[in-house]
Order: sequence, then structure tokens, then C-alpha cells
Amino acid sequence: LGTGAVSGKVTLNGVNATAVTINEAFAGSTGPGAITLAANAGTAGEWDVAAGALLTADQVTALLEGKLYVIATSAANPAGELRGQITPANVKVTFAALAGSQEVPPVTIAASGMAAATVDALANTVTVHVNATGVNDATAAEVDTAAAGATGPKLVALTKDNVNAGHWSTELAGVSAADVGNYTANKWYVNVVTPADPSGALRGQIDATAAPPPAAATLTQLKTTAFAVCASCHTGGGAALPSSMDLHPAQIYASIVGVASVEQPALKRVAPGDAANSYVVQKLEGAATITGARMPFGGPYLDQATIDQVKAWINAGAQNN
Repeated sequence: LGTGAVSGKVTLNGVNATAVTINEAFAGSTGPGAITLAANAGTAGEWDVAAGALLTADQVTALLEGKLYVIATSAANPAGELRGQITPANVKVTFAALAGSQEVPPVTIAASGMAAATVDALANTVTVHVNATGVNDATAAEVDTAAAGATGPKLVALTKDNVNAGHWSTELAGVSAADVGNYTANKWYVNVVTPADPSGALRGQIDATAAPPPAAATLTQLKTTAFAVCASCHTGGGAALPSSMDLHPAQIYASIVGVASVEQPALKRVAPGDAANSYVVQKLEGAATITGARMPFGGPYLDQATIDQVKAWINAGAQNN
């Protein structure tokens, strides 16, 4: 670390990368490149750090803070298809999906978000970036202290971005060792407040024990995997299910995102940011609470890894991408 010398490689599977770089920014935000890797001519999917690559002193500091990440871009996703934060042993990154259903009491709102919390247990600092949609009128966002299902006092206030109204953040805010203990005990949550919901419109519990979420697939990718067979029954134009729902590739987004389920109208087919309460997920998993049959009708059913990709897409905001 004293010299800033960098070595190593990145191995990719399932992506035709056009570039791989090490960039500087905390989880939940983006930043400039620091190191550019080169494709290995002899090994497909391998990208290597060039000999003699160096980090500056400031970039070494960023590395120790958990502020460097690897990103792979592709022709399909030029802003980034795969990303991974580089974290030392004392730094942990936790993601939390934000939804109105997590508020106490629950709130019904057509909005969603994702929070990324970077906690340094050695320096006792916290960095949080929140990216939300549907709450551009939010008046405050903060990290509070309480377990799921309860409310508690403010720990850290977040600042609203001057350009992106859905982005709130704080970086390297000081907290106490006891506060870090509350984080470890899953007693932190992010709360976003709006004029219509002054006690909270979106909430996400920061679960320090949760595994990182799977990389969110795009809807374009899901059309060829999870949703590939849907249009064979859901043809559109019919008077009742399944043909009343049009799940052809060009219509699937309009047919499921933010649209109430016919079988269970209290649930959205896809509730952006809230996979657990999206009826499509419940139908794919064959939950005990569904009406009718598990989907795809008659099987074969999707494996859990593919369903998790659907969940990741929903929790990332269910974008039409």
C-alpha cells in the first residue's frame, strides 16, 4: 500500500465486456476511472491489471475506505453491466431495497428505491447513497435506529442531490462504536419523507447479515429467460386470463409494472422496488397465498437463480431497460 502498486485480474462469465476499469466512488454512486485493465489475449473473459499500474496516495486512501470498485461495461450496457465494490476487512457494504410496505404503518405509494450503506467498523464511519424514483418531492431522508417493524431516532441525515432529486447521500459520517453495534444487530434503516407522508414514504431495513443482492438483470435480458415462454398463453386481446394479459416482449412492461393483479387486486403484478410484494414473483415461486396455478402454467418451473434475477430487477426499480 505504501507504493500504490496494483496487480491482479478480473474474470468474467456471461458478459461480452468492452472495458473493465477500477473506478473511485462509494457503493450507490459512480465516479472516475483510476485503473484500466486489459483483455487477456489468451484467456476469454480475463482482464488484467497492467504491469506498473499505480494508485495515487488519495486513491489508496479511497481503497481503505471502501471507495473503489470494479466495473465491466458492454455494448448493451455502456454505463456498466457488472460491478463489484472493493472492500477491506473492516469495511462492509450492505444494500437495502426501499418500499412503502416497510413503513410503520405501511404506506401505499408508486415509488421505490435502493440504499447502499458502507460501514467502516474501524474508523466508525458510515456512507449512505440512496437512489429512489417516484419521490422527487421528498423533503428529508435519513438513517434511523430501530429494528424492522419499529421506529426510532435519527442517526444520520442525508443530503439531497442538487441535480438528481431522487439521490440522497452522506459520506464518511462519524458514528459511535455503539451505533456500529446497532448496525451489526440490524437496527438501522433508511427513511425517506415526503409532504404526503411526513412520517415516511419509503423505508429500507439495512440488514448487515444479508448476502449481497444478485446483479440486476435488465428487462431485455429477462425477456429471453424468465419471461421467454409467457406470450404463448398470455397473448393479449382476450376477455379473461390468461389471454387478457399481453406478455409479448413489446408489451410486457406495460402489462406488469405498476399494474394491479386481476387475481389479487390488492397486489401489483410488479411493484417497483418491492419484489416480496410483487404478484409475479409469488406466482413464479408458487407461494401458498396465490390464486390459481403456479407459473409457467404446468411447468417446467423456473429455477431459483432465474427467479432471483427477476427479484433483483424489481428491487432495482423494475426499469424498462
